[in-house]
Amino acid sequence: MFFIPSELIAILTFPGVIVHEFAHKSACQHVGVPVYEVCYFRFGNPAGYVKHGAVQRYGQAFLIDVAPLIVNSLLAFIIFIFAVNIPESYMYYRANLSLCFVYEIILIV
Repeated sequence: MFFIPSELIAILTFPGVIVHEFAHKSACQHVGVPVYEVCYFRFGNPAGYVKHGAVQRYGQAFLIDVAPLIVNSLLAFIIFIFAVNIPESYMYYRANLSLCFVYEIILIV
């Protein structure tokens, strides 16, 4: 069996965790749900969290829940468009940016 240390996973996924928690916090503020505490990243489980007040309507809960999917998808699309439009002379960097797109897709799932 292959073992990957949790610290390595945390280091590799921290950009996605930060964006994920920021999306939750922003959605809470957008729908008027009070945010009490935000942890964008830490070594441990969970890697990040947002503590917020009670949700009054289903629509508020839905937006807070799907905000990370929407934000990470948009970010991945922007990185993809940027990677596709790099001139051919920068092919090495283009391949690396395409890997960033794959990385963002993995974080979404």
